[in-house]
Parts: sequence; C-alpha cells; structure tokens
Amino acid sequence: CTAKGKTSCYLIAKANQQYHPKTYNGDAHLFRVKQQRTTLVRQKFSFWNYLVKGTITLHQIPCTHLTLLKEGNVETLAALMSEAMKPE
Repeated sequence: CTAKGKTSCYLIAKANQQYHPKTYNGDAHLFRVKQQRTTLVRQKFSFWNYLVKGTITLHQIPCTHLTLLKEGNVETLAALMSEAMKPE
C-alpha cells in the first residue's frame, strides 16, 4: 500500500478479516483462466472445495487474467457460461 492509499488498504484488510463466507450445499461451476501459477490454482481450488459441498465443475479459458475480456476470450467465456446454465 502507498501512503496515498493507506485508508483504502486498511478498509479492505478490515473487511477481509470480518468476512466469513458460508458453505453452499449445491453444485457450482468455476471459471478460470488457464494460464495461472500452479500453486495459485491449487490454493484457490481448495478454497472452493471448502465452501461448495456439491460438485465443482472447472471450466478453463485459454488466456490470462489480463486478456480474459479481449475479443475471442470473452466469447469463449460466454459460451462456457451459456452451456453451464442450460437445464439438465
């Protein structure tokens, strides 16, 4: 945090300490970019396993976090989301 943004950093840190997400008893779809650090993927996926008690379906988009909303990638994301929302 910079001196200029200290108040914002403090408020974000305080909110993170006070937030306790509840478990979800259904299934979930997790959309992620494919090009991430391996350790980050493992850590974040284990977080979702802790919260979601049903099945987690992982959908990977072949891009990075910074290129997710660029042409081509955003269409891939939209198609995956549309498919995931179809009734069974």
